[in-house]
Amino acid sequence: MSALPDLRPDPRPPVRKRVTVPLPPRDAFDLFTRGIARWWPDSHTRQRRARRPSRPDLTPYEPREGGRIVETTPPEGRRVTWATITRWGGGPAAGGGLAPRWRGRDRPS
Repeated sequence: MSALPDLRPDPRPPVRKRVTVPLPPRDAFDLFTRGIARWWPDSHTRQRRARRPSRPDLTPYEPREGGRIVETTPPEGRRVTWATITRWGGGPAAGGGLAPRWRGRDRPS
């Protein structure tokens, strides 16, 4: 039986970034979430950490509250759940947002 990950709160301050885009809030939220593979750095994927040359498919696999953010690694198509979505919809300006609960360790889905 493997040890459970350390689930204590991270004492480091959260990373916050601000980008202004010329889109209505819902369109910007859609671009940010459904287009995650277009902006997420390769260096922060299992595929890249495994030193594989191909780009993984990184999508909000289930774009809804309770859904998952999943990386699918080529060529075998293995799916790895990165996070569970705890809040989904419209972005902060529309009263919604994205609140993932990140996994402590990589776990196959």
